[in-house]
Amino acid sequence: TLSVLNLQAGETFNFSDLEISGDHSEWFEITASGDLKLKAGIALNYENTTDVTIVLWGYTSEEHYFDIRLTIRVVDVNDIPEFTLSNDEVLDQNTGGVIGSINIVDGDEYDEYSYSLSGNDADSFEISTEGELKLKDNVTPDIDNKTDYQLTITVTDAAGAVYSKTIT
Repeated sequence: TLSVLNLQAGETFNFSDLEISGDHSEWFEITASGDLKLKAGIALNYENTTDVTIVLWGYTSEEHYFDIRLTIRVVDVNDIPEFTLSNDEVLDQNTGGVIGSINIVDGDEYDEYSYSLSGNDADSFEISTEGELKLKDNVTPDIDNKTDYQLTITVTDAAGAVYSKTIT
């Protein structure tokens, strides 16, 4: 909440008259009660912006000008990793075949990940050291006996954020 100090006797200030300027000033608004806040639909992300500088300025009821420069530091939080699978098919009779690469999407640079598999057919699969989903070396797909496999891939980052996706 913003406040105005050192007003002279009888002098007032209306927060709705306060102006915001500077880079990204359009991201902010000031409520009638003096709260500086992000506009609806705006979120700050440390990976995109580490700080934002704005200038608040205006006039009192007695036409006294004032301004203040604010630098808002954005705090980094752990982003939840997500992933895509480059392919979801394997050739019939391809023993130990590679299905596809697990491509991690995470705003946190240099994060490390662990993987786990679960679900009905998880015992038939493994994730290689290169991050590829593949059939285990002793598993041969046979389209005449089984046409679909189902498993859930779970990715956990170093801070413990978890993302899971079921693949069929």
